[in-house]
Amino acid sequence: MGLDMFLDYRRIADSIPGKPALNGHMYWRKANAIHKFFIDTCADGIDECQPIQVSIDDLADLVWRCESILISGPNADGTSIDKNIAHDLLPTCEGFFFGSTDYDEWYIEDLKATIKALKPIVNHPELYSGPFIYQASW
Repeated sequence: MGLDMFLDYRRIADSIPGKPALNGHMYWRKANAIHKFFIDTCADGIDECQPIQVSIDDLADLVWRCESILISGPNADGTSIDKNIAHDLLPTCEGFFFGSTDYDEWYIEDLKATIKALKPIVNHPELYSGPFIYQASW
């Protein structure tokens, strides 16, 4: 048991007209700060494990927050972060089976994985036919 989170999307295959779209998804586990972002930003704070539509602008905002936190540490290399900035930009949240609320190496790894998966989408939205749907379960 735990917080399992998915972002589903459709990608246009090879940008070739007439080719079918490919289904894809991003998966997180117990990344409660990311979950809180989607609930607060895209679901008006309502958290009932419902499917939530997410815009490209929302994804761009999330990527920006993750990148800003990763460069906030003393070395600006993502090995350590300024916990106050993390708390302001992408705070953790408590919940039954939601995992740790510390701003630790797991939090940092969630940010890096989020950037790696979402930045290509944000940089090339024309390749994604939408909609983007976020859903969590626990």
